[in-house]
This record gives sequence, C-alpha cells and structure tokens, in this order.
Amino acid sequence: MLTAVVKDENVRNFVLSSDATKIAYNKFSLEQPVSNLYNLILLDVLTGSERELIKELNLSAPVWSPDGTKILYLFGEGDVKKLGYSDLATGKQIVLDDSEISDFFGLKQIASAGYPNYEWSSNSRKIVAWVVILTLDTPAQQKNGLILFDLASKSQKLLTTNASQPAWSPR
Repeated sequence: MLTAVVKDENVRNFVLSSDATKIAYNKFSLEQPVSNLYNLILLDVLTGSERELIKELNLSAPVWSPDGTKILYLFGEGDVKKLGYSDLATGKQIVLDDSEISDFFGLKQIASAGYPNYEWSSNSRKIVAWVVILTLDTPAQQKNGLILFDLASKSQKLLTTNASQPAWSPR
C-alpha cells in the first residue's frame, strides 16, 4: 500500500533510511521566498511526525549513514561547497574540516553535479568525497581528487588527485 506522507510541492532530495522507518528530505524555506534556502526535515514514517534538523541553509543531496545515526549533506553558496552532517542523537550539525587539504592546494570546493559525490564507509566512521581542487597558480588549475574524512580522529587525507565518483568496497 502506498500512502502519501508528505503533500508539499516544495520538497526535494528525499532519502529513505536503511530500516525504512524515516525519510530525510529538503523543504524549500517559504520564509525566504527569493533564495535557495532549504530546511532539512526528518520524517518518521510510522507516526508521521516531523523534526526540523536544519533551518534555512543552501543544502542538497542528503545521504544516510549506514548505521542510521547521521545524515550527510552538501551545503554552501555559489561554487564553493562544504560537507556537513547532522548527528541525530545529539542534534548537532558538524562541518567537515578540510583546512589541511585547502591549505596545501589553495582554494578547494566539493564538486556537485546534482547527485551525491560522497559516500559513507560501511561502519559510518569515514566519508570519501570527490572534490574539485582549484590551485592558486596563475592561471589557476583545476584537478579532481578524492579526500578521506575520518570522523573519529577529525582528520582528512588526500587519496589521489586523479579520480572521480567514490565508492567503497563491500567488505
């Protein structure tokens, strides 16, 4: 049986949790009508109750962690994007620190092509992200690369500067 749980034309980028009990989605902020600001909403499929996780942020492409405790998302203005995640247990929003990579290469942004370019590890402790690295050379040069974010150590590591579309091995 299919039931409409969200009846709103301002919804986009919805993702179902692995246990199929929750849906995370972006809802256009009606409080800021001339903007690209969205709220990240968590919907309990069983009860129909909604919880606002993030309010009025230019965000897209939420991705559930495999353990169902976090939601990763892309946010930012214009061409400069960052990765952040919402910790559902604490309600905290965490921005992934990419300063070491940025300092080494100059300016950097997470690439966005309308689909997630980042992925959780199976244990929900690491994230791999495809980035576009813009160097400070004159003229600026652009390179693709993969960055590994370790949430436990709060560290990041550039894996390669010639890659795209990250995916973890099933094991």
